[in-house]
Amino acid sequence: MGELVYFKKKEMGLVAQYLDSMMDGSGLVEDIDFEIVSMLVMDYEYNVHSLGGFLGRRSNQLIEGNTDFLEQAKGLIKVYGRENDVLWVAPTQYKGGDNVKFYKLKCDIDIDLATEVGLGVVLFQGDMMIYSNQPNNDPIDAVYEMIKLKVYLQLMHDENVDMKLKESFDKQAELIQSLILINHRRHMERLEVIFEKKGGTKPSEEKSEKPRLNRTERITSGDILYILAFLYGRQVERHEALTFLKKVEGCILDDVENSSKKAIYTASKDNFFTYVKSNPKYTKLLENRGIENYQMLDDYASQYVIEHF
Repeated sequence: MGELVYFKKKEMGLVAQYLDSMMDGSGLVEDIDFEIVSMLVMDYEYNVHSLGGFLGRRSNQLIEGNTDFLEQAKGLIKVYGRENDVLWVAPTQYKGGDNVKFYKLKCDIDIDLATEVGLGVVLFQGDMMIYSNQPNNDPIDAVYEMIKLKVYLQLMHDENVDMKLKESFDKQAELIQSLILINHRRHMERLEVIFEKKGGTKPSEEKSEKPRLNRTERITSGDILYILAFLYGRQVERHEALTFLKKVEGCILDDVENSSKKAIYTASKDNFFTYVKSNPKYTKLLENRGIENYQMLDDYASQYVIEHF
């Protein structure tokens, strides 16, 4: 525990370039050996924010000292007059276990960005380090952890393109989107811009003329993974989400612009919520929590996943 872990640079892209070292965090005790710096804030509309995103400032500029980060966050919310807008504030999830890794980077860490892409930040032995806030007990968990770290580094360093991440983005954009915790559409759009400008796009005459998906009204299977995890009470596979989406009235194979080169299934948010609400299995669940529309369901599900997975 707390020991240096060596890694292979082959095919690690930006991780190899910007990773200083990787520490074994198994056996370390929260608030004794390290403290969590990154904070999540939920407002009364069930929207989840990074602390800096909620206050309109960068957490790196707000947080001071080397301890009591949760109390600092609560104090800052009061200073900015937002205490009446907050349902709760808490550190990013940390489950511990035998496979926890703390990543020390060669560059500054943006606390809010790390939080939004589904990572967390700790202060360990005087250094800010990144960790993944999901369990790492299965080989696929390690893959997801590396994807989130690559996404973070790509957004931080858009001057260099991680070609392996670009390949994954081209083939599995919905999976990457599902791993991003906050502002996933904004971050996905920025990744797309980075890859188009720096990653070698086709000549303009060969570019797709497909229309963009109207994400204010329609969703894909990747958008409902957290919702189904909340409804089912367990983690959900991508094929299960697609099967569920196809049952929604008006679900179509939509030939819209997306990171894959194939048409994708989409459905309207309203029809999706109507389908869920009409299912006797979920009616009481929604009523008991006062969930009245798709956005409330999406927000509640995001928080459920944070707390349980």
